[in-house]
Amino acid sequence: MSYLPEWCPPYSSRKHDAITGEEVYCICKKPDNGELMVGCDGCDDWFHFRCMKLSENYRHLVESFICPYCAAGITGPGPKENGEYPRSMWKRKCRVPECYDPCAANSKYCTEEHGKMYMQGLLERIQIKSNSTFKYSGENDKQLIGQILDSTDRDLTRLKIFGSKSYIDQDIQRVDENSHLYDTIIANDKCYNDLMNTHKEIENEKIPEMREKLRQLDSYLEWIDKVNELINSLDNVNPAVEEVANNKGKRKKKKSTKKKVRKSICGYCKNIMTVPCEPATFVEQYTKNMTELSENNKIQDVCVKMRCNKHSDWAIMSSEKYSRQIMSQEAYLKRLELSIATRKRQLNINYFEQLLKTKA
Repeated sequence: MSYLPEWCPPYSSRKHDAITGEEVYCICKKPDNGELMVGCDGCDDWFHFRCMKLSENYRHLVESFICPYCAAGITGPGPKENGEYPRSMWKRKCRVPECYDPCAANSKYCTEEHGKMYMQGLLERIQIKSNSTFKYSGENDKQLIGQILDSTDRDLTRLKIFGSKSYIDQDIQRVDENSHLYDTIIANDKCYNDLMNTHKEIENEKIPEMREKLRQLDSYLEWIDKVNELINSLDNVNPAVEEVANNKGKRKKKKSTKKKVRKSICGYCKNIMTVPCEPATFVEQYTKNMTELSENNKIQDVCVKMRCNKHSDWAIMSSEKYSRQIMSQEAYLKRLELSIATRKRQLNINYFEQLLKTKA
């Protein structure tokens, strides 16, 4: 099931301004003022880039845009065969950081010129500079290869992956010989440690807490269902009867054929950590206090009003709130994992560079 993002207001089908009569668009329900907009391929409405939290830099990268209402199943064509709702599709961005044009066919760049620019930038970053403070300044390739062999302990397996992603991203082991360098660069890095602590807090505390609240809500709603079943069963014990006349003019009683409306208490309670008592015990209190319920409509802080407008749809809104919070925290967790991997790579590269300099 999909949900609206927190920044998106509830859906409104209004198409015209109530005062001016102008056509209105987007989630802001304002007329077209010339601001950059994108059309939804689900409901055919138009939405401002700004309102959709999109940078105008991505204007040429839209492949297929789906608005929040269509993505949540409120409007649009509905779910696909696998039950998932449609999502926006984006063209691949050119690898040059400052370029926001889509990649050309069978390429990672928008143009051949940008491909050359990107590769030139890579060469400049890995080129050994003529710096007198750097160990390899002026040395030939044979000496450089010798140092690489030393740094991999002349292990063929390590040599094959030297400088590759798997080599750079590996966990560096702390050894006594380089312990000070390891502690300074890696172990005591505040940014990395903060990211790891936040990741641990969300994974081990916040997400489990939200899931537990959702579980408690489900358990409480099951309790309400049992209470409602018992309340409705009371009406079936003494069915309504009516007197009718037979052919001889005598009166006899006949069960009413009217369809009984199922009763359902509101069930709202500020604290749903635990159910108040057994369903049968609660219903017993309910039947004993029916004459007093018109005053506060509560038993053990549980709202027992029928067709309660004050707490309308409280169960659905609570369930959606907890589900949205879980989805939000899980998305944040993925972003943290990417940041952790990036920071770890930066630290590892710095460590290897400093380690080579210390061996000069």
